[in-house]
Amino acid sequence: GELGIVERDHRAQGALGDFVLTFPILRALAPQPTVVIAPHSKAALAADCFKHVIARSIDQCDWSLLHADGGAEQISEETRALLRAQKRIISFVSSGDDAWATNVRSLTHTPTRLVFLRPRPPAEWQGHVCDWHAHQLAEQGLALPTDPGIKAGGDPNGPVVVHPGSGGATKCWPIDRFEAIIERLHGEGIATCIDLGEVEVETWPEERIERWRNAYGATDHGSLSWLAQRLRTASLFIGNDSGPAHLAAQLGVPTIAMFGPSNATHWSPRGSRVKVLAPPVPCEMKWLSVEEVWETIQSPLS
Repeated sequence: GELGIVERDHRAQGALGDFVLTFPILRALAPQPTVVIAPHSKAALAADCFKHVIARSIDQCDWSLLHADGGAEQISEETRALLRAQKRIISFVSSGDDAWATNVRSLTHTPTRLVFLRPRPPAEWQGHVCDWHAHQLAEQGLALPTDPGIKAGGDPNGPVVVHPGSGGATKCWPIDRFEAIIERLHGEGIATCIDLGEVEVETWPEERIERWRNAYGATDHGSLSWLAQRLRTASLFIGNDSGPAHLAAQLGVPTIAMFGPSNATHWSPRGSRVKVLAPPVPCEMKWLSVEEVWETIQSPLS
């Protein structure tokens, strides 16, 4: 590959939204072959979404050794060859003046361009996190091609996919309001697919999980690539500020994303057909009514 991206999060399913927000960079690099080094499920997702991406798992020992002083001496020849082959390396794991940067510099040829990105913007940043990434790239002299944009995706004849969870409990719309929306969809004869993520399966009361499975046909989503395939069949996605919402938006699926305590200006999903429901200032999720969400569902998303 011409360029490597090293992802910072070692958790297999954690911070999906943060990872998906790097997709504009990947899309701008197409069709240039691009190596993505990340937890296996995320790297596989990137390769599934972009034909020019080559997936590599960050779980390999070599990638941990790079964080240790003198770790370069223990790196395998395979990883050395991979690093030497890159024209540019964008890192989300290094500040540029730490052991990782020192080790990688010693393992690459002089022409290799190293770029270091801080994933999350500082408090004073006023724009979106994707613009923060682009700003840092420009500051380091890396002018990427213009993002060609996201093509319309999904299936107009497909089901509405509802994902009631999020990585943070405070970011979740109240369960009874989700249930009211699902029952309205069913009452209108609209097919739905209810997706439960790892967080819901691990933290919801067993009684609620069984009720959602029996009454609404809720299923646990499989791999991230499986989730992407389900979203591609959707006519609409409804969810909180969550990884699946970001993924749906990046796949061009019409997306309704509900925000409360998090800053939608920074963290809203980027996509061609996204409606963000957010309060004027961050607050608890109970601010958003069932009627407002239902009206949004009935309005076309452009």
